[in-house]
Amino acid sequence: MGKTFAEKILATKAGLPDVVPGQIVEATPDLGMSHDNTAAIKKIFGKLG
Repeated sequence: MGKTFAEKILATKAGLPDVVPGQIVEATPDLGMSHDNTAAIKKIFGKLG
Protein backbone atom coordinates (compact mmCIF):
# COMPACT_ATOMS: atom_id res chain seq x y z
CA MET A 1 0.00 0.00 0.00
CA GLY A 2 1.19 3.54 -0.70
CA LYS A 3 2.33 6.00 1.92
CA THR A 4 0.42 9.05 3.11
CA PHE A 5 1.70 12.57 2.57
CA ALA A 6 2.57 12.84 6.28
CA GLU A 7 4.50 9.55 6.25
CA LYS A 8 6.53 10.70 3.25
CA ILE A 9 7.41 14.02 4.90
CA LEU A 10 8.29 12.44 8.26
CA ALA A 11 10.49 9.81 6.65
CA THR A 12 12.35 12.45 4.64
CA LYS A 13 12.84 14.85 7.55
CA ALA A 14 13.89 12.03 9.91
CA GLY A 15 16.38 10.66 7.38
CA LEU A 16 14.65 7.29 7.29
CA PRO A 17 13.73 5.20 4.25
CA ASP A 18 10.28 4.42 5.66
CA VAL A 19 8.02 5.18 8.63
CA VAL A 20 4.91 3.37 9.84
CA PRO A 21 1.92 4.49 11.93
CA GLY A 22 2.76 4.42 15.64
CA GLN A 23 6.50 4.72 15.05
CA ILE A 24 8.31 7.37 17.08
CA VAL A 25 10.75 9.43 15.00
CA GLU A 26 12.94 12.48 15.55
CA ALA A 27 12.52 14.93 12.69
CA THR A 28 13.95 18.42 12.19
CA PRO A 29 11.25 20.89 11.13
CA ASP A 30 11.86 23.55 8.47
CA LEU A 31 9.31 25.92 9.99
CA GLY A 32 7.50 26.30 13.28
CA MET A 33 4.08 27.88 13.65
CA SER A 34 2.39 29.04 16.81
CA HIS A 35 -0.99 30.10 18.10
CA ASP A 36 -1.32 33.71 19.26
CA ASN A 37 -1.30 32.67 22.91
CA THR A 38 2.13 31.07 22.63
CA ALA A 39 3.65 33.95 20.67
CA ALA A 40 4.54 35.47 24.05
CA ILE A 41 7.15 32.73 24.57
CA LYS A 42 8.86 33.28 21.22
CA LYS A 43 12.21 33.91 22.92
CA ILE A 44 12.07 30.51 24.59
CA PHE A 45 11.31 28.82 21.26
CA GLY A 46 14.30 30.65 19.75
CA LYS A 47 16.62 29.35 22.48
CA LEU A 48 15.46 25.80 21.80
CA GLY A 49 16.69 26.10 18.22
